[in-house]
Amino acid sequence: MKYDSNFQRITDALLYVNRNMKDELSWDEVAGHVDLSRMDFYRMFFNWSDATPDEFIRYLHPNNIKKKLKVNHFSMAEGESEDVIFEDSFADRNQPCHFIKIDRMTPDEYENGGENLQVFYDFYNSIFGRIFIASTPKGICRMEFVDDDTVCINNLRSVFPNALYCRIGDEHQYRAMRVLQKNVQHIDVITLHLKGTDFQLGVWEALLQIPMGEVVSYEGISNQIQNSKAVRAVGTAVGDNPICLFIPCHRVVLSTGELGQYRWGVAHKMAIVGWEFANTNKKEGIF
Repeated sequence: MKYDSNFQRITDALLYVNRNMKDELSWDEVAGHVDLSRMDFYRMFFNWSDATPDEFIRYLHPNNIKKKLKVNHFSMAEGESEDVIFEDSFADRNQPCHFIKIDRMTPDEYENGGENLQVFYDFYNSIFGRIFIASTPKGICRMEFVDDDTVCINNLRSVFPNALYCRIGDEHQYRAMRVLQKNVQHIDVITLHLKGTDFQLGVWEALLQIPMGEVVSYEGISNQIQNSKAVRAVGTAVGDNPICLFIPCHRVVLSTGELGQYRWGVAHKMAIVGWEFANTNKKEGIF
């Protein structure tokens, strides 16, 4: 297989480990799977995650995740409105704080296939692979990992088929990438301009409260939104999240300690969750 980036090698290696979890794998075998020597694989992996492959896999073991579920708790401040600024839990408290603001789309903006919307989009590189970001003049409306450029564009057009599109970056996209690259000298407000039902927005707002290095079960999110019987609906809303990373749906796991499904694939979820676990103690998030 031809690899375009080290991150592709890493996700391919993690997927290989996940598929062969019941077998006794050696890192020589895993390294060979991605066309590297064991030494080169360890060097690449540590440079990316600041953890050895052995440590990384231990972080992702169901027993470790279950322990985190037992001690985890988080709460949303009372009286929050739908348009609310959330302090970004990724930020180092000794560094400038970052914020995420959800701005709900109005029916006038998305009706008739979004004919009143102007949408800008472009592709960017991150430590978690290529990212597609789309934005309106009010904020980011879609952000996802890229497997195929055309698929990303078609996914966006399926939501707003009649919008006016232009492939160009704008300040919302640049601000997001500055935060992702930790190239921020001042407070950057990240505005998300989202179309969603009351229930979906409630779930996505709850996801914003999960700090980096912590995980929550679907039941935990249901309790958080005070609807303990809506576990299945919560799972659907989590899966419908249109914003990767900034709305951290990757931090929702199964009560068994298994990672569970992820819109952008289990390998991406393994990579992000493991990276966050590895970096939590150093207090230097990517946002």
